[in-house]
Amino acid sequence: EIPLRLVGSEMCIRDRYGVIYLKATISDGTEIEWVSDNESAAIVNGDGAVLLVGSGSAVITARKKTDKKISASVLIRVLPKTEETAEDIFDEK
Repeated sequence: EIPLRLVGSEMCIRDRYGVIYLKATISDGTEIEWVSDNESAAIVNGDGAVLLVGSGSAVITARKKTDKKISASVLIRVLPKTEETAEDIFDEK
């Protein structure tokens, strides 16, 4: 059994910023701590909500509070904002 794994994510947009909700579980049920290796691109809170704040890449890691060697990570790439709308992207001209 994998001691810690990221289960899934959901994307939601708020104003100019994107928010991704990550979920992780630990097989023994102990607490998880979340960290970002690049807070100029993405900031993560204690619940796994990731705020995309600027262009670039960030590795978001969920790790067991009592044993930081037990962890799982995901790479998030934040692309520059464009003026395109969903209609522009999916237009079938």
